[in-house]
Amino acid sequence: LSNSSSKVDFKLNQELPFSYLNEDSAVAEQGTAEVILKSKTTAGQVKLEAEIKNSLYPKVSKDIFIMPGPLSKVSVLPKSNVIKTGGISYTPVRIQLEDEFGNVKNDEMFELTIWHDGPGEFKNIEDKNDEKDGIQVFVNEGVAEFNISSTDKQGQILVHAETELLSAVPSED
Repeated sequence: LSNSSSKVDFKLNQELPFSYLNEDSAVAEQGTAEVILKSKTTAGQVKLEAEIKNSLYPKVSKDIFIMPGPLSKVSVLPKSNVIKTGGISYTPVRIQLEDEFGNVKNDEMFELTIWHDGPGEFKNIEDKNDEKDGIQVFVNEGVAEFNISSTDKQGQILVHAETELLSAVPSED
């Protein structure tokens, strides 16, 4: 903008309520119109659109990524809490790294150590470091997924996961 009188309308396009604007429009001052984009407790991508009111200039847009906060939780989430013995039953397990608001911690790489107590076997997971106890995996998008299967023995299987910063406490349910 080259003036100090144009009104610019701003709009957020987002699937979830990741953020909000302090105002929906602003008047240009010395060629610049400013609003403040504030994040909520959910991380994700938003598209900010700006359009000069009553002008022939096209609408412009910019994708903005709302970043998750520091890692504060490691969750072990089995799809089922019960599987049959015999070695042919399994359940998918999801390990999820989260910030304090429950956002998936998908903005940095973590090394995760996974192990289990009880009569189970991990499937569909590769150990990235045989020299350490447990199974080492690198988590880039905040989630690791694998299966755990039963064996011929019966009993409770507890899956554990930890990073250098945090460990998950297995739930008893």
